[in-house]
Amino acid sequence: MSIFTDDTVKQLFFYKGDTEITGYVIPGSYKIQDYICTGQLNFGETNTAKVQFKTSEDLSLTGNYITVRYGTNENNVQIGKYKINYSSHKTNSTVVTVTGYDAVKQFNKDISEWYNALTWPIRVSDFRKSLCEYIGVGQERATLVNDDFQIEETIAPSKLSGIEMLFYIGQINGVFPHATTNYTLDWVSLGTDIYEIPKNITYGPQAYESKSYTTASIGGVVIRQEDGDVGVSFGTTNKYVVQGNILVYGCSADELSVVANRLYEKIKDIRYIPCSIKTKYMPDISLGTRCAYDGNVFYVLQRETSGILFDTLTAGGNEYLESDDSIESEIEQLRGKSNVLKREIEVTKSTISDVEKGLKNEIEQTSERLGVELDALQSQVDGDVKQYNVNYEPTLLNYPAWDFTYNIPCNNTVQLRDDLKFIYKDSYYSKNARS
Repeated sequence: MSIFTDDTVKQLFFYKGDTEITGYVIPGSYKIQDYICTGQLNFGETNTAKVQFKTSEDLSLTGNYITVRYGTNENNVQIGKYKINYSSHKTNSTVVTVTGYDAVKQFNKDISEWYNALTWPIRVSDFRKSLCEYIGVGQERATLVNDDFQIEETIAPSKLSGIEMLFYIGQINGVFPHATTNYTLDWVSLGTDIYEIPKNITYGPQAYESKSYTTASIGGVVIRQEDGDVGVSFGTTNKYVVQGNILVYGCSADELSVVANRLYEKIKDIRYIPCSIKTKYMPDISLGTRCAYDGNVFYVLQRETSGILFDTLTAGGNEYLESDDSIESEIEQLRGKSNVLKREIEVTKSTISDVEKGLKNEIEQTSERLGVELDALQSQVDGDVKQYNVNYEPTLLNYPAWDFTYNIPCNNTVQLRDDLKFIYKDSYYSKNARS
């Protein structure tokens, strides 16, 4: 029988290093807040677990690591490890409030120096390994769906957050970066096996509250850089949107499609009933666990444990994901007129029609052809300008131009004619500053 579900009396044990400090911890003062997702389903969301408890005197815990165990004197397990960030106490009181955080807190630092020193391209698996080594936090063994995707250098940051980078990695892999009870980093997937929560461990008749709907299954994936960007999109309804992720900036449609398809296969079957339930403390349920209570299935996305040893397990979420506002095909119609803008990642096609007048104008552009047309336009502009080569650098002595171009026609003024351009050894002067 599990030590978490039998009827033996259990308690929390606290250690500073190898030294037990349980006797100094005020009973009932222990509280922990731990989340992988705080609202709408958002893969990659990165949260730090916060632990608080009170001690009867100042134990100088700030800067030290605290281990918490649960069970009996003979049989207990580690349920958390935290670094204490600060301790505080009120005037004329010896009671000290201690606050600490899990390993994810270590990533809350600037990593731009690390990022700028990487050798590119780099696989996602090597990328996250290197990041954890730079931060100094161990990483649990895990294989992510896009681990073999090759990341290119897409930015040159002067400041970049490690927490933000964890989010980018988790987002394109359908997982949540989260600390383990051993102060290492793990990549949490939403579970597939169901953990049945018995009714006899809940607290009170109102222990379970739920929404009246089950979240809709994810029906597609969109990957784009920003609102209005094309990116790639497939599926029909309730699409999951990956936006502004620097790991996939500048990728081709084919590359994005591979990432999107893998992500979709990972998350497509996820659906649950948003709810909240108060139960007896159950450390064997972890964040991401798929649970069932009275036939209702949900994922543990948030967890708060109080000092009297009960859990509040929560799964937030709307029935549908936020709408996809990308512009794959925009149509405006008014009195028989239409303006259709159809965009794919490498092609933009605009069709403007006026049915009443029988007019139709169609423009299609690609990045390659647009560049050629711009070059041609510049050549045309430059071609209309007469050029006169001289062997002088422009100085106050030979400027304006009539000081050395007396035989070149001007407009009987001190201004250069609009159709003139003078080219020097290494540069040229143009009245209209065309280059």
